[in-house]
Amino acid sequence: YPGGTRRLPRFVDLGGDGTAARRESEQPLYAGYARSGPAGASPTFVPSGPRTAAEACGRRVFIALAICMDRECERPAFRDHPDCKRVLELKRQREQN
Repeated sequence: YPGGTRRLPRFVDLGGDGTAARRESEQPLYAGYARSGPAGASPTFVPSGPRTAAEACGRRVFIALAICMDRECERPAFRDHPDCKRVLELKRQREQN
């Protein structure tokens, strides 16, 4: 969270069944980012999200996976991945026919 100190509560499952939770500590809003660099250095935040389109699509199967891969491979972050190159080539072939 740039320029602020707002924090979200973090909850922990106490019962093991997902029903009993309590506030354990606070977690920054930018928790989806991994901090890189040596201790004491200026923080550099690197996205810790999916590294490939297949990771972004998760556990989708068959048609849902094909639609998701088609969409995710259009994103610049995934466009150069070998799986996306194949998906984009197949998409171009479909559009030509």
